[in-house]
Amino acid sequence: MNIFASPPQGQYTPEQAFRLALEHAESGRLVQAEQLLRRLLAVAPGNPVVFEALASVLQGLGRLSEALAMIRGALAIRPDSPSAHNTHALILLAEGERRAALAAFEQALRLAPDYFEALVNRANLLSDLHRFEEALAALDLAIRQQPALALLHNNRGLVLQDMRRFDEALAAYGEARRLAPEFAEARWNEARCRLLTGDFLEGWRLHEARWQVDGFAAARNFSQPLWLGDTDLAGKTILLHGEQGFGDSLQFARYVPLVAARGARVLLEVRQGLRSLLESVAGVAEVIDAGDSLPIFDCHCPLMTLPLAFGTCLESIPAEVPYLGVSAERNLCWREHLAHLPQGLKIGIAWAGNPAHRNDFNRSMPLASLEPLLRSGAHFVSLQKAPTEAERGLLVKFGVADFSAEINDFLDTAALIEQLDLVISVDSAAAHLAGALGKPLWLALPFVGEWRWLLDRADSPWYPTARLFRQGSPGDWQGLVAQMRQALPA
Repeated sequence: MNIFASPPQGQYTPEQAFRLALEHAESGRLVQAEQLLRRLLAVAPGNPVVFEALASVLQGLGRLSEALAMIRGALAIRPDSPSAHNTHALILLAEGERRAALAAFEQALRLAPDYFEALVNRANLLSDLHRFEEALAALDLAIRQQPALALLHNNRGLVLQDMRRFDEALAAYGEARRLAPEFAEARWNEARCRLLTGDFLEGWRLHEARWQVDGFAAARNFSQPLWLGDTDLAGKTILLHGEQGFGDSLQFARYVPLVAARGARVLLEVRQGLRSLLESVAGVAEVIDAGDSLPIFDCHCPLMTLPLAFGTCLESIPAEVPYLGVSAERNLCWREHLAHLPQGLKIGIAWAGNPAHRNDFNRSMPLASLEPLLRSGAHFVSLQKAPTEAERGLLVKFGVADFSAEINDFLDTAALIEQLDLVISVDSAAAHLAGALGKPLWLALPFVGEWRWLLDRADSPWYPTARLFRQGSPGDWQGLVAQMRQALPA
């Protein structure tokens, strides 16, 4: 179909220029794609296909308000375009407007009931909205259309896992791996399901697939060998390097003393903000900020591969706490910071994790959800790194102390936590820090938490001082906070 009515312009016809713009976009050359598409708009100012393509490119560039205006321009010209409604939904989703995005996906499917991409996108969003039965039905319909597509079986496994149907989830991941043996995301999701259900032996092995999953940093390409626990470390220097989030480094730094006990000199590379705190870990010879030049070393291991190297099972988790510490000088400094607080129970709160985390919408809660606790009569201190203006207003309203402007690194946060009687946190770095310091921790978890918190237990084999509170149904923070309020001393 000829989508351009104008004659050829310059070196390319409009059709050729449009195809070249799509090639640029598919190859990640978004700036070049935008330039070509804007030139085409001058040639074909009323062409909805160009509007839609440019909207997708602008979304990829993170310019969401422009993308939204562009796709609405396409829909104004052609309101019966299923693909334009699908693109509209994707942009709304990127803006966090999940319910509006669902309506747009459904409009695309009303116009084209067999529109495969919209069908899959809608299923994924229904899962995010905890409408699992509908998500499963949508995925089953998509699988009937393309039964050999491994991604669909992987996504089906994720929904089944959220429904706590773990055996069926493992079967779905297995089918995805059968269809596409190199499909890393299916192996990684199966790993997380196995770890969640306590199958550490197979779970740690499959967890190495994380390096091939989109959105994760690539494995470090060192010339030195990867240490997996099978070679002697006596007299050697090993580099242990952090990965993923701050909480992961805090949790798995517990393995440093075990590595040092093998006779190794241990170098530890971590994200900026952690160095001064992790220098307190027993057995570490040197802590290095990520990005700084590395000393000479003989072998290396990522922190989250250490459980595999040590063959960790539930019974052998190294759980001695505290394994992090704070200097007397830093403790004194923060004791003086809190000296103005009245006598009584002092509780630190963290209600949100890193918003860039792929599961953050599920694991973080609105600050307002904590209101029953904040009215309990205890004295509360915010541990949130960067509260929003609206959150700052609520902190003032409820009399919660906020020292975020005075916290420079995790050592400051650790010293602040040391002055508290209890930390209440969602699954975030603050929770790992409190657990690693051996402080009493109440952890607020979603209906199905991350693998490290296992299932149906109120304690954690990783953190002996932690008490786990779990949602009774997906998204039910209100019920969870009510349990905490009841458990607080009168």
